[in-house]
This record gives sequence, structure tokens and C-alpha cells, in this order.
Amino acid sequence: MNSKGLLARLRALADRGVETISARLGWNRAYRSLSYLRSALWVIPIVAVVLALAFVRAIQLLDHYVTWDLTGLGVEGPGPCSRPSSRSR
Repeated sequence: MNSKGLLARLRALADRGVETISARLGWNRAYRSLSYLRSALWVIPIVAVVLALAFVRAIQLLDHYVTWDLTGLGVEGPGPCSRPSSRSR
């Protein structure tokens, strides 16, 4: 599925949600609520925090199932001293 198809489906889902809310609340309450949500400053940060928490959890799950072995480093580091120290001379 390409991104245009996904955006079209999301737009249709949003339109259907707005129609459902309008049918239950009436057009004047729905308009007032949507107008408030569009102008409120707290909506975007709250949504961003929720998305960040979901993203972190998804990355943690991905990290659990995928072995990341790009550098070969472990918890204790690369192993024995990779460069000679001045004490060994």
C-alpha cells in the first residue's frame, strides 16, 4: 500500500468520525468542539507525548526481538584493551 492510499483511508476514517460525532451531538456542538480543539494549545503536546510513549514501547519491543550487532560492542566494551597503554611498556 502506498502512502497516498493510506492517507486517503485515514482521511475517510476521520470524515466518518466527524459525521458520527455530528450526528450524535448536532452540528452546532460538533462545530464548537472541533473549533475549540483546533485552537487549544494543549492538544498537540498531549498527542505528541502519547505518540512518543507508543514509539518508545515499539522500539523496545523491536529491540527485544532483533539482535543489534552493528558494532560488536557489549555491555563490558570491546574486550581487552584495543590500544596499548603506557603502563605495559
